[in-house]
Order: sequence, then C-alpha cells, then structure tokens
Amino acid sequence: MFALRTVASRISQANSSLVVAKRSHNVIAGPPRTKISFLEKSVHGIMISVGIMFVPGWVLVHIKDYRGRD
Repeated sequence: MFALRTVASRISQANSSLVVAKRSHNVIAGPPRTKISFLEKSVHGIMISVGIMFVPGWVLVHIKDYRGRD
C-alpha cells in the first residue's frame, strides 16, 4: 500500500511540474506601422456587413419557397 501511495504521489508531482503557466504578454503600444485609409476601412466594413447579412436576407426573401406556399 505504501508503494502505491509513493508511486501516486510521484506521478502527481510529475504532472504538476509539466504544467507551466505562460506569463509573457506581447502588447504593442504606439502608432500603427502602416496607416489604413478611411476608404479601405469603409469598404472592408461594408463587405463584412454584406457577408454577414447575405444568408439571412436570402432566407427572408425565399421564405415562401421554404414553407411550400405560393
């Protein structure tokens, strides 16, 4: 029984030594390296919005077809 406890305690110690918390943080404070124009930000925002809203819009337009009613 003592040997089993010894083995169990050594295994738990080995497992706890393998788990190491990562404490490094890479936070860059300062101006951006390259400035992105307002037009490019706007175009990307519109593209993302259209991409998100396309499928729900398609479903709403074709809801009668999905229900089988004319």
